[in-house]
Parts: sequence; structure tokens; C-alpha cells
Amino acid sequence: MHLQGNFENNLAAAFDFINTGKIDKAIDLFENLTNKYPKTARGFHLKAFAYTKKDNFEKALESIRVAKELSPENLDINLDYSNILSSVGKKTESIKILKNLENKKDSRVFYNLGCLYMDTDKPTDAIESLKKTLELDPENKQASFNIGVCLFNTKNYEKTIKVFQAYQKQFGVNFEAERYISLSFYSLNNLEDAEKSLKLLC
Repeated sequence: MHLQGNFENNLAAAFDFINTGKIDKAIDLFENLTNKYPKTARGFHLKAFAYTKKDNFEKALESIRVAKELSPENLDINLDYSNILSSVGKKTESIKILKNLENKKDSRVFYNLGCLYMDTDKPTDAIESLKKTLELDPENKQASFNIGVCLFNTKNYEKTIKVFQAYQKQFGVNFEAERYISLSFYSLNNLEDAEKSLKLLC
């Protein structure tokens, strides 16, 4: 697809294609755009995004690596680089990138780290990262929920109950949160409270 106008005009046109589901046209435009502007990190970054929309993570990885080389300190590029690495199974590399971003004090860094630690069966590290997420973003519902899940998976049932009770107090009644509470009471052999919790699910 031929370019028309300046960089920003073509960028807007590519996003229009993405928003209307014409991903192949968007990719074609991004390819031409990055060929014409090979030193523009944003072009490669957004081309990587377009490739993820096609689930072509190998091509996305190729583009995001160029973007990172052009703008190594860009937080959004690094976050997406980490996400794409995770999508192709390179969890260790993904974690390494996020660890190098901890000084940015951005809640997305710690939340993504927490999720990766959960995926790699490191619940203690996950809890630590998710707590840091909440320090920066107290309204992050999923971070709060995931802490409860990690506590349950490590058989810390009393803390699981407290976390999910606090979660529901802050964010409202939640079926899955109450289910974890009920399962925790059962695991503690507290059948009376388990039954009370179960009734809330009905």
C-alpha cells in the first residue's frame, strides 16, 4: 500500500485499518512506513502491535526489537517487548526486562511481573510484586484478586480469607472471591463458616 502524506497521517490511517478489522492492510502500511522512516521507533513499535493482532508473535518480536534498539529507555516499548516475549514462551527474558524497569515506579511493571511470577509458579515473588502494584495503584482489582489466589495456592488459607473479604468490601460481591473464601474455610476444617459462605454463592 502506497504512503500518502506525512508520518502522522499514515500512522492514523494504519490505526483506522486496525480499528475496522483490516489488519493485513494495517501491516502492509506499517511495513511501508518503517521502510521510509527506518529510524522512527514508534513505527516499529506500532507495527509490532499490528502483528500481535494477527497472532504473529514472531514478526511482532522482530519489530519490537528494532523499536527497543531505537529507543531503549521507552517504557511502553519495553512493556510490550516483555509481553511479546511472554507470548512466545520466553518468560525468563520477559521477567528480566521488567526487573530492569522497576525503578520506573510504574504499576504496570509490577503487575506484569506478578502475573509472570504466577505463570512460572513463583507465588511468593508474585505476591511481593502485586503488593507493589497496589502501592502505586490501590484500585487495581485484578492485583488484589491475584494476591488472594497466590495465598490460596500456597495454602495460606487464613490470609486468603482476609484478602478476599477485604477485596469484596472494597470492590463489591464477587462470586469467584467468595468461592475461594468457602474453599479456604473447608481447608481449615471450618465447616460452619464454609457452609455460610456457600449459601452466599446460591
